[in-house]
Amino acid sequence: MLSDNVAFKIGVQYLALACSRFTCHRTHPQTDRIANPGTPMRGEPTKGTRAQKDYRCYAHAQAAEKRNRINDTTEDNTAMSINFVMERRTLEGTAIAVTPIGLGGAWLGHVPGNSHRDEDAGIATVLRALELGIRLIDTSGGYGDSERIIGLALREWYRRGGRREDIVISTKTGTRTQPRDYSAGATHRSVETSLQLLQTDYIDVLLVHDPHTLDPVFAPGGALEVLQHLKAQGTIHAIGLGVRNHQHHMRCITSGHFDMVLTYGDYNLLNQSAAADILPTAEQHHVAVFNAMVVEYGLLSGRDPLVVTAQRKDQHPDKVQKARALWEWAQSHHIDLLSVALQYSARDPRIASTLVGAARPEEIEADLQAFAQPIPDTVWTDLHEQFGL
Repeated sequence: MLSDNVAFKIGVQYLALACSRFTCHRTHPQTDRIANPGTPMRGEPTKGTRAQKDYRCYAHAQAAEKRNRINDTTEDNTAMSINFVMERRTLEGTAIAVTPIGLGGAWLGHVPGNSHRDEDAGIATVLRALELGIRLIDTSGGYGDSERIIGLALREWYRRGGRREDIVISTKTGTRTQPRDYSAGATHRSVETSLQLLQTDYIDVLLVHDPHTLDPVFAPGGALEVLQHLKAQGTIHAIGLGVRNHQHHMRCITSGHFDMVLTYGDYNLLNQSAAADILPTAEQHHVAVFNAMVVEYGLLSGRDPLVVTAQRKDQHPDKVQKARALWEWAQSHHIDLLSVALQYSARDPRIASTLVGAARPEEIEADLQAFAQPIPDTVWTDLHEQFGL
C-alpha cells in the first residue's frame, strides 16, 4: 500500500498528490491496441487503400517529429518522466507492484501494411520502455510474435543487469489458437508456451482472454481450475480476466477467484461506461483494474480527429464529433489531448495501471512525455464543467 507521503518527483503537483493518495486494491492470496490486435493501429487506414500509402508517409514523418520532440526535451524533463513511471502501485494482498503506465505488447514491431513484425523495432521498444522506468509489460498468446519479441528483449535487459523480479509480466490464455480454447489441456499448453517464449520460470499475472462465454472457464477442469492450481504452485502469481463484456467482468470480480481485471475501451474521454459497474464493483471486492484503449484508435492521440477519420473510415460519427470537440478544447488550452487522455485514466485511484501500446521506441517515448506533461488543476475543472468528465 502506498503511504500518504509518497509523491512523484516530477514537478507536477496534481499528479504527485493524486498518486500519493492512491489506495491500492486488495487482491485475493491488463492502448488502445491491447484487445484487438487485428485492427489497425492509431489512425491507420484500411489495408491496400491509397489512404494507407499516404499513411505510411505520414507515419514516417510523424515518427521523425516524435524523435525530434524527445531529443529537444531537456535533461530535467527526461528525468521527470523516469521518476514518474518508476513509482509503483502495490496490489494489496500480493507482492505485485506495477507502474502507473504499462507497455501493451499487441503492436510491438508492427509495420503498417505488413503482416510481419519488425523484430528489432519491437525489441528496441520494450528495452526503451524499461529504460524509461516502465515495469509492467502486457501481452497475450493471441498477439502473434509479441511474447517471443518480449522474451528476446528481456534476455537483453537481463544481460545489461536488469532483474526479473523488478518486472511484472502479464500475459493471457485462451486466444493462442482458433477457435479459442479454455479447456484444461489448452490452458496448460498455453501457459507453458508463454513461459518458454517469455524466457521466464513464472508469470506475474495470467489473464483469461476474451472468452465469448465464461462457462468453459468456470467449468470443472476448465481454465480457472488450472490457473488456481498453477497459482498454488507459484508458476503464476495472480489470476485475471481481459475482456470487454461487462457481465463477464462482474461475474469474475464477484466470484472471489480473480485478483484483477483488464477493461478496454470503456473508461476514457469518450466512454466512461466502466465507471457505472466495473470500477465500483472491483473496488468493493478489492480487485485491481488495468485500463486499456484510452486513445480510442487515434481519436484522442492529439491529432485532429477529422484527419484520423479520413485515414480510417470505421470510426463512429458520434465519437468523432465528441473527439473533435475535445481536441478543439485542448487546443484552446494549449495542451496536448494525448496528455489529457492518458492522465484522465491515471488520475482515477481505482485504476492500478493504464496500458499503452507501442510499435516503435519513439511511440513509447512520446506517450511517456504526454503522460508526465503538467496539466493545471484549472484545466481539469474546466474539462469537468465543459464535458462532465
